This record gives sequence, C-alpha cells and structure tokens, in this order.
Amino acid sequence: MLTCCPRCSFYDTCELKWHRAERGEAQLCCDRCEWFDQCRVKETEEEIKELPAVNGDSRVALMVIDPFHVHAYWEITSQTWEKIKDELEGEFDQAKKVLRVYDIAYIVFDGANANSYFDIYVGDAANWYIDFPGPEKSICADFGLLTSQGKFYTLVRSNFVHTPRNGPSEKRE
Repeated sequence: MLTCCPRCSFYDTCELKWHRAERGEAQLCCDRCEWFDQCRVKETEEEIKELPAVNGDSRVALMVIDPFHVHAYWEITSQTWEKIKDELEGEFDQAKKVLRVYDIAYIVFDGANANSYFDIYVGDAANWYIDFPGPEKSICADFGLLTSQGKFYTLVRSNFVHTPRNGPSEKRE
C-alpha cells in the first residue's frame, strides 16, 4: 500500500494526509507528490512478489504500470515444456526464450495481423519490464521459443492491455 511520502514537498502541509489519518484511513501517496511515480512502481513491484503460483496452466500476463511501462510475467508448466520439446526435437536446445510483444492498436487481433511486433530475449527470467517510447499503446504478448531458423513457436498468449494517456502529472524520465 502506498503511504504518504516524507520526501514530498507537500508532506508537512498536506491536509489530505492528516484528514485520512484522523478518519483511520490509509495515508496513500497522492499524485501531487513529485515521488508519486517511483512510489507507484515500488507498490507494483511489491504486488508482483505476491503473485499466485501456477495452478496447473501455463500463462503469460501483462500488467500496466504507467503510460510508458508494462510488466510481463509468465509461468510455463513442465507438461508444456515437454510438449514443445517433443515438437521441436533437435531444435529445442538451440531455441531462445522470447517474449514477442504485439502492437494491436485499432484492430481485432487474430494472432497474425498485428500492426508490428518486437522480440525480447528473456533467457531464464520469469518476468520482464517492457518500456515504450510513448503512451496509449494497445498490446498483447506471446511467450515462446525462437529457433535458429527464425521460426517462432508460441507457448502462451497474454491478456490484452492498453497503457493510459500521459497525464499532466506524469513525465517521462
């Protein structure tokens, strides 16, 4: 939970903070604070640590952090790995783990008609922070394997997300 930030220039004079405390409410960080974006990212990271374990299904999920950042996390079951290992045979050991991120703005995405995409080689990571050059992106992602011949095998597809518009209090650093 975000709390009032003692680094905030409004901390000592913030009436909102004191009113919340008097009512027994949480003293949440507000968007007047110049540290709000960092506090929000920290809060998101703490929430990510509490993500549930795989319940029998492979999955990849996207979570919007702010207009310029999305967090992706994935879990692949041993059954899924065995299936793709059998399908790829000898190519499996050379294939790279990839998060393929699709731009799906203004389309009904069918898996093959993305406006564009880019690949992130993730190695043995189980999550990744994705940076975007601007706000208002509509995306989804596939976690899969890219063979040395350039063929991509999707293991799981994520949810669809849209990053928000860049508001007046949000600045790109």
